[in-house]
Amino acid sequence: MLSSGSRPTSSDASPSARSTDRSGPTIARGTYGTPGTPSSTGQTERIHFFAWARGHHASVDQTRSLLASAFGYVIRQEPALRRFLDDGRLPLTNNASERALRTIAVGRKNWLFCGSDDHATAAANLFSLIVSCQLHQLDAETYLGEIFRVLPYWPRTRFLELAPKYWAATRARLDSNELARHVGHVTVPAPTAK
Repeated sequence: MLSSGSRPTSSDASPSARSTDRSGPTIARGTYGTPGTPSSTGQTERIHFFAWARGHHASVDQTRSLLASAFGYVIRQEPALRRFLDDGRLPLTNNASERALRTIAVGRKNWLFCGSDDHATAAANLFSLIVSCQLHQLDAETYLGEIFRVLPYWPRTRFLELAPKYWAATRARLDSNELARHVGHVTVPAPTAK
């Protein structure tokens, strides 16, 4: 049991305080030393997090504070914050994307003088292509080398097959001997049926 003003430990939290369901995380009243009365069934009253945030936002809405901004953010972004509950493959955090963007932020001063807006756009396109290769577990240098080898022979209407997302399937349909040579014709396979 906690006395008023003490901080909870993981062993103090009841299962109902940590539970989640399809409608979102819940907070249990009557735990963590706050005064609350159990319901007639003996269980603590459960309040959904977003309803709790809306209730507290109403009390601080007219103030200009970080707390009001935080509650406003939670209310405005509720569908996005609930998204991970709909699809179990989504992570709770966006740390991976933040980490990927860090290299761009660190190198920003190095790339300050690209020459022109067109050069900066070309650099951004190349960075996007390299990150897309990493996303699809491709070695960017090998991918770009093979793409430059195939590109002169590839029909313009089928460029999407050369994207990193589809490259593994496209590469499997190419003649590996032709692709291994540094020069020479590359036979373009027939388009796949959709």
